[in-house]
Amino acid sequence: MSATKPSWQHRLVVAMLRPFGLGRRTPEQLHASIKKRDAKWKPPVPPARVLRGVSATSSDLLGWPVWTLTPQNSASQTRGVVIAVHGGGYTSEIIYPHWAFYGSLARETGVDVIAPIYPLAPHGTASKIVPLIADLIAEQVERRGSAQVGVEGDSAGAGLLLAAMQLLVKRGAALPARMVLISPWLDATVSDPRSRLVDDPLLNIAALREAGRLWAGELDPSDPRVSPINGSLKGLPPTFVLSGSLDILYPDSLRLRDLAQQEAVDFSFDLREGLLHGWSGFSILPEAKEVAPRIVERLTGVSN
Repeated sequence: MSATKPSWQHRLVVAMLRPFGLGRRTPEQLHASIKKRDAKWKPPVPPARVLRGVSATSSDLLGWPVWTLTPQNSASQTRGVVIAVHGGGYTSEIIYPHWAFYGSLARETGVDVIAPIYPLAPHGTASKIVPLIADLIAEQVERRGSAQVGVEGDSAGAGLLLAAMQLLVKRGAALPARMVLISPWLDATVSDPRSRLVDDPLLNIAALREAGRLWAGELDPSDPRVSPINGSLKGLPPTFVLSGSLDILYPDSLRLRDLAQQEAVDFSFDLREGLLHGWSGFSILPEAKEVAPRIVERLTGVSN
């Protein structure tokens, strides 16, 4: 774990988040937000602000949209692709910071970025969506070749991504060459007692467990399709994992590190003392700016 103290910018962000309790929903508030979400739902589209130098097209996969952000003035025959699976606790849609990262990645590296807008809980559940994400990944690997494909997920999206990759291993399918997991939520039950000791300014254990239960659907929440920390890492590609200790989900990354060591797989970790959930996605933070080139390299295979 990095011993560097959090920047003053990070401390300021945490101080601003705490009074508002952003993300600290109770299970009752979670259900109210889902009801409100469903009542107002429209298919998400990339904001115009993120599309400078990038074209956006939408395709359909069994009735749900999949967006592809394509860099302009880049030869199609040489482009790689990154499949990016957004977070949001399995109950919240893709938000502006996700789009901003995807647009920047396409614009600055010349890769296509594919963002599936997967159905959310309780309508979408692990048994339905994990195979669909696996199919999407497999199609891109078959089309472009393993070396041209990287995959990325953050928070719940990282859990969904890891479960899909584990399924591809079970199928004996060809895999992408690279994977990045950002502040991954890998245990839907939030069972690690260390989580209760974290003074997280963003996340709430009770609401997370309820969201995990909804995502599990008919499955047991401990099933590896729901909680991929309970599955195997063998056969997976080189993987880069980022997390911070001011995050209820941080113990997931510690358990993942232990499992990676036990199974002798190619996983590397950037674990930061005192940093909050999703810290690498807060573009104003010097910590995020410092790690951004490493994330890009781990996704594309090309150093900046």
